[in-house]
Amino acid sequence: MKDLTIKHTAKVQANKLVMDNRELFQWDLANFEGKNIELMIKGLKNTRSNRMNRYYWGVLMKALTDYFNLEQTFNKKIDVETTHELMKMKFLGTNIFRLPGGEEMEALESSKNLTNTEYIAYFENIIAWSAEFLNLILPLPNEEDLKITNYEKAI
Repeated sequence: MKDLTIKHTAKVQANKLVMDNRELFQWDLANFEGKNIELMIKGLKNTRSNRMNRYYWGVLMKALTDYFNLEQTFNKKIDVETTHELMKMKFLGTNIFRLPGGEEMEALESSKNLTNTEYIAYFENIIAWSAEFLNLILPLPNEEDLKITNYEKAI
């Protein structure tokens, strides 16, 4: 029992701990009856849902990758990882890191640290850009089961 770690989530309201699942918390707490415990409190990170990730990779990145490959935009086939890197460069930008000795290196901003609100704004920027510059209409997250509107290739 010494190495047993149990996690529960809660909210702090009016300076009190309100458990998300009080019954389960009480049941787990009973396992430690009479024992010394360590209680750690930390804020939860606002993480994106699996649905958001599936939408990003399975709808947005796939549609853009298919478009770029169909149009032979880069004169070679690319994968969704490359499309992801391109979108990060365009919409998230880069960071400059100064190395010892003064040399600077530039690295893409990561999308994994975006809050849900920032991640949704990132989606919206990609969707708007795709419509305006590629004539590719991408479904919104609540429309992800809709077929992607084919663009009309300029003649």
